[in-house]
Parts: sequence; C-alpha cells; structure tokens
Amino acid sequence: MLTIYDPLILYFVLNLFCFIIVGITIITSKSNFKNSNAQKVFVIALSVLLFMILMDTLYAAIDMGRIKKITVEVAYLIKNLYFICGLLSGYFWFIYFEMTIKSKFSETGKSILYSSILVLVGVILLLINRYTNFMFRITIKDNGAIIYERTSTLWFAIFYLCIYVYVFFSSARCFIFARKKEHYVEKQKFAFVGVIASTPIVFGILQLVFSRLPIVCAGLTLSIFILYVYATKDQVSNDNLTDLLNRKRALRGIERSIKSKPDENTLYVVFMVDVNNFKSINDKYGHLEGDKALISTADALTKVSTMQKRKMIVGRFGGDEFLIGAHLDFESEIDIIKEQINSELKIASASKEYELVASIGYAIYSNELNSIKDLIEEADKRLYEQKLLSERNEKF
Repeated sequence: MLTIYDPLILYFVLNLFCFIIVGITIITSKSNFKNSNAQKVFVIALSVLLFMILMDTLYAAIDMGRIKKITVEVAYLIKNLYFICGLLSGYFWFIYFEMTIKSKFSETGKSILYSSILVLVGVILLLINRYTNFMFRITIKDNGAIIYERTSTLWFAIFYLCIYVYVFFSSARCFIFARKKEHYVEKQKFAFVGVIASTPIVFGILQLVFSRLPIVCAGLTLSIFILYVYATKDQVSNDNLTDLLNRKRALRGIERSIKSKPDENTLYVVFMVDVNNFKSINDKYGHLEGDKALISTADALTKVSTMQKRKMIVGRFGGDEFLIGAHLDFESEIDIIKEQINSELKIASASKEYELVASIGYAIYSNELNSIKDLIEEADKRLYEQKLLSERNEKF
C-alpha cells in the first residue's frame, strides 16, 4: 500500500513537478523567443529532458517493486532509453551554449555533426552492454524483484564521460569567451551561462550520493528554468530580430553615459545609422532577405564597437535605423568610426547580390545639445542630409 511517506510517492511528485515545469517552458519558449536555431535546439533539449523524466519515473517504479510482471528486456529498454536521453541532453546542452555564445563552431553543420560522436559511442556501449553486461546488469529474482547492479566502475565512468565532456566543454568555453577582451560587453552573460552549463556535473555527483531521489532530473529542470528566466529577461531588453539593445534600453544607456563622462576632455557622440536602399532590398529580394540585411548590419555595428577603446552602446532605433553612443577622445575619430562601419558592411555583403551601405549622422554632446532628444534630432538631421547626398550621387 502506498503512503505519503513512500519513497516512490516522493520520487513521483518531484518528477511530476519537473515534468510540468519543463512542459510549460517548452510551450512559452516557442511563443516568447524569436525563431532562431538556438531556440529550436533549446526546445529539443527540453523535449529530451521531458522524455528522460518519464523514463526515470517509470524505472523507479520498477526498481521499487511497484510495477510487477516486468521482463528483463523491458527493464533494459527503459534504463537504456534513460541513459540515451542523458547523452542527448549533454549533446544538445553543448550545441545550445555554442549557439548562445555565437561561436564559429556552431555556424557549420559539419562541426555540429562531428560533435555528436560521443553520443554514438555511448549508444554503442549500451548496445554491447545488453549482451555482455560489462557496465551494468539487470536481473529478476524469483519473487519478481528487479535487481540493478554496476559490474564495472571503470566502464561506467567512461560512459558518463561521454555525457560530461559535453557539459565540461560547454562551461569552459563560456568562461573563456567571458574573459576575452572583444567580448567585454557580453562578459556577464557568458559568465552566467558558464555557471549554468556546469551545474549538471554537480547534480550528477549528488545523484551518486542520493540514488533514491531524482537529483539529475530535478537539477536539470532547475537549471533550465533559471536559464529560461534569464533569457526571457534578456529578450525583453533586446531587439527580437538583431539581438541588439532595443530602442528603450539603448536610449536609457546613452542617457546614463552622458551623465558619467570620464572627464571634460572627452566627447560623447551619438550616431544614427540608416541602411541605404533598404526598401529596394525588401521589394526585390523579399522581406526574409531584408531581415538578413538588418542582422548583417547589426553584426557589423557590433564588430565595430569591439574595435574601440571604450565600450559603445549599440541598439536598433527602429526599422532600418540603428543607434550608437560612444565616448571618444578626438573629433577625428568620428570619421574613422563611420569608415569602419561601411567597411564592415561591405565585408558582410560581399557574398550577397546587393551591397550594404549606410548613411550615418552624428551629434556631439554640448551645452546646446545636452539632452537625448536634442542629440537624436541633430544626428537624424545630419543623417538625412547625408542620405540625400548619397541619392544624388547614385543618380549621377
């Protein structure tokens, strides 16, 4: 007879709670996040965890003798599916974090495919184990009780390495990216993601100590929920398409920067950047290509920001217009930054059927231009003048 103190009840309640949390996260992440590859991998990872929780609960019921008349084959199948879910969780965890830090590794399909080799190795070990029991053995006693025992600590450790290499590598990569100078703007984000990426290792160790509790499933659920909350908060502050700061956050950042000028010898400059002939790109190549053009522009602006001595604020102002706030030492740096922007845009569009060129206006903070509104208006005025000049040059 089951009671509220029964270990299976506690196990079931914890896993049910995890199942509900993961299910809700899958549903809400599909509607709240942009349809990116990282978001798709995130949903796949959650779906794998959902199935892993189900297999974990089912085997716990078998192991605790609550499900009778089970065959060895079925017990092996459920246990192996649980382990395979662990392998896939580690793999998709790794791919998701690589996409989150936007590494070059995650941009190539071959790299993603080759990195799945450890999943294949783990599956092969499980298949061989079924016929040799060199890692673990499942037997049934005369009274119908299921007995699970590890037969080799070494081989079991090798199997778990197939999972935790992904986890360790993900965490290490995030921390390495956080320390790089060119990732200064995203330093806190990468460090936080690195901590979250390392948590499965901790939960795996705890699971060895508390074998009668679903530590791994509960821990992964908690980590993913924290990651989801962080990503949702970050998404609110960022533009859905380009991942730059949205208009409100960029303007607030510029306002704070104006108030914290290092000294009177520095300039604070606001740039307005507009993509030339953006409407014609949309009309000729379609809105999806137009979106790609905006993303390429955003990436070019981000790259230019990493070239500067001081942190720059880069945001999407709206449509095909972008906003930059920068502390500069000399007025001559303004033209250098403008040249850098168009140079990076040229590189970004080298493989496209059109060339990305931007008109750029700017305004320097002064006694006359001492508010966000004044700076935006002045920068927009100069932007419009340059745009007219560019259109005249194209006609001739």
